[in-house]
Amino acid sequence: MRQVYGNAGLDPNACGFVEAHGTGTRVGDPIEATAIHNVLGLKRALRDPLWIGSVKSNIGHLEGASGAWKSFLSRSV
Repeated sequence: MRQVYGNAGLDPNACGFVEAHGTGTRVGDPIEATAIHNVLGLKRALRDPLWIGSVKSNIGHLEGASGAWKSFLSRSV
């Protein structure tokens, strides 16, 4: 992540929200959250939090939904 922000000329501290992968596991989530914090969260003030979310862990993968929608559209036209 440091390299991506550096190559793009972006300040990591300007990022206010991260959509995480959110594995939903006791091992994966802390590793991911720590990596995000180490790159984007270390130099933040208390009034400038880094919000981390994960839609996938709340609603699951969307590949099935996109396939169902595509099937619906092909029959509607």
